[in-house]
Amino acid sequence: MSDPGASTYDDPADGLSTAPVQRAAALRLFAWVFLGVAVGFAAFDRGVGLADAKQGADGGNRSIFTDERLGWLNRPHFENPDYQTRLDRFGLRSPEIPDDAPLDELRLAGFGASNVYGAGGALQPWCWNYKLETLVRSRVPAARVHNGGVMAYSALQSCRLAASLLDALEPDLVMVLVSPSAQLMLDPSSAARFVRVAEGPGGLVPKDVVAGWPEFLHLPVARTHRFLNEWSALYRRQRAKFQVNDRRDESIQRWMVSRAPRPAAVEAMYQRTLEEFSALAEACRQRGVELRVGILVDVIQDSEKAWANYLRNNQLEGAPPLETPRREPIEVLREALEARGIACWDFFEEADKMGQDRRAYLMPDDAHWNEAGHLVLARGIFKRLEAEGLLETLRQRRAAKPRLRPYGEFPFDPEGS
Repeated sequence: MSDPGASTYDDPADGLSTAPVQRAAALRLFAWVFLGVAVGFAAFDRGVGLADAKQGADGGNRSIFTDERLGWLNRPHFENPDYQTRLDRFGLRSPEIPDDAPLDELRLAGFGASNVYGAGGALQPWCWNYKLETLVRSRVPAARVHNGGVMAYSALQSCRLAASLLDALEPDLVMVLVSPSAQLMLDPSSAARFVRVAEGPGGLVPKDVVAGWPEFLHLPVARTHRFLNEWSALYRRQRAKFQVNDRRDESIQRWMVSRAPRPAAVEAMYQRTLEEFSALAEACRQRGVELRVGILVDVIQDSEKAWANYLRNNQLEGAPPLETPRREPIEVLREALEARGIACWDFFEEADKMGQDRRAYLMPDDAHWNEAGHLVLARGIFKRLEAEGLLETLRQRRAAKPRLRPYGEFPFDPEGS
């Protein structure tokens, strides 16, 4: 019986004849190669996802939602058992405020970026707010400390988030914990970065995603973006790089506050961040809320050796002059904020301690605090609270004017993002 998938080449003119040739062989080979490439790519993408997870992403895109003013923020009630993460109704990495919470309890709320949130694989109970809450309750039993950290946040975003939650949380003290580094310069600038392609959930996307596409294709392009963001670690990583780099020129990728002259573009962004601090300070003043800005020290400042290496290797990316003292960035930022009437704490002492033995205080990523590091920060905050006598002052102030409700409404719509 002949094989319908085979043919022979037989030309009497040249006397040559070949064995049967399988017409489908090339197609099968192509299919196997295509399948192999697809499986290999999927495996590589999965590997990238696992590697990023070990960096402490704590859920990636599942843990955040987009917003016109803030760019992104934590999704309320997000859970990740791997890191014992359970965000509250406001997206804070803290226990829920119960419905029967004392109306005169003391509330402290801290805002900042990934270290404040507890990145790098830090479990939620390791975080500074849990440690600080234990210390504060030794003086004021009815007290609560909220963790408002958000991954990759700038100082500008932290200030806006803190201001947005003042009426919902009714805190007695707001702390914004920032570094005098390039993270001050991240400026998502709210609505300028996003465009709505449809009403309802998923209708808001970064403007660059649909830029250059005809308007009738905006919705399918946005849906493709969301699909890849959900399922492809490689896509998420490239998006993250693009979103950060798009906001900063390469010449300030490793910028640090200093007394050196600032280029006009950098000065504009720096002043805008300072203005956001002033806006938060005014919002706190109107509500009788105390504000403290905690100036954290980046790991590139935690030792003389690290500082010298940073200065030497990053002159083309915005680092201060080689002779810049290690404390100068903290001093300059503190002077700028205090000139605006904003009280500051600097944590140079704590960072210097951790810089002497990073393995004892940092996660394996050598960038984010482990449990011991969070404890150092908590003790540092408590020491400053005690030195100012703030806990007793705030306790008396709240006792004289209790809240009218345990908590207010969340001022954002996660389902509309």
